Amino acid sequence: MNKKLRIILIIVLAAVFCFSAYMIISDVAESHREKEAYSSLADLVHSREQELAEATQSGESGGETVPGSKYIPKKITGDDGTDGQGGEAPAVPVYAESGILYQYDAIYSLNNDFAGWLYIEDAGVDYPVMYTPRNEQYYLRKNFEKSYATGGCLFIGKTWSEDSNQTIIYGHNMHDGSMFGHLHDYKSKEYALEHSIIHFDTLHETREYEVVAAFYGKVYKVDDTGVFRYYRYTDLSTEAKFNEFMKNVRRAAIYDTGVDVQFGDRLLTLSTCSYYTNEGRFVVVARQRVAENEE
Repeated sequence: MNKKLRIILIIVLAAVFCFSAYMIISDVAESHREKEAYSSLADLVHSREQELAEATQSGESGGETVPGSKYIPKKITGDDGTDGQGGEAPAVPVYAESGILYQYDAIYSLNNDFAGWLYIEDAGVDYPVMYTPRNEQYYLRKNFEKSYATGGCLFIGKTWSEDSNQTIIYGHNMHDGSMFGHLHDYKSKEYALEHSIIHFDTLHETREYEVVAAFYGKVYKVDDTGVFRYYRYTDLSTEAKFNEFMKNVRRAAIYDTGVDVQFGDRLLTLSTCSYYTNEGRFVVVARQRVAENEE
């Protein structure tokens, strides 16, 4: 190889290296920006939750209404200041003038595609959840501000309402751990039991769900038969469909958490990519917890 050719080769390799380094730095910078943006949204929600907590304490002794809300936050108490059964009294939901839960009203005003908030303690999940029924994958590669973002947003699949007994939330399996980057941790039964409670609040109701099962699935081809297309079970309003879904979940489950599920329960299904096979998916299913006095 003559000297001129060697110089050209070195220049080409250096250019490839610089471009690769630039792309890596850009990806890291974008990841940092997105994390900061979602952290700011979470801070907004949690600051308003703190306002409610402080107002609840003052409300018990005649405090004033939270500014911009309809109701004085009180606790439903028995004569002994508890829920009447020895437990801590549940807080009365506080709604903003818009009719939306106070802690989410500001978020909704920024983007009315916002449908709820998903939070799993110590699991890296603390995000807004979006819903666009005319194009359910709109936020696949868009952030909360509707700009392009590799990680997109968490979003709900089609044919959903707050009254639905099935909510399927999709999110990217991001290498930096954001979005559903830690959802695969639920492949461990021990982890599932330690992080069994999933909070998914809608615009009008705070909800807790308990993990039922986790399993590996995939997006199947149209002509594949005898397979479990969990993503098509968006409507579980009939007992036959509900039982069919749960039968397939139990069959595919990696483990059994012992949580009983009956027709009429609200279910929450979280789905992300898994690279164990082409078009692979990892899925977590949870059942809504209902207070004893609501059963």
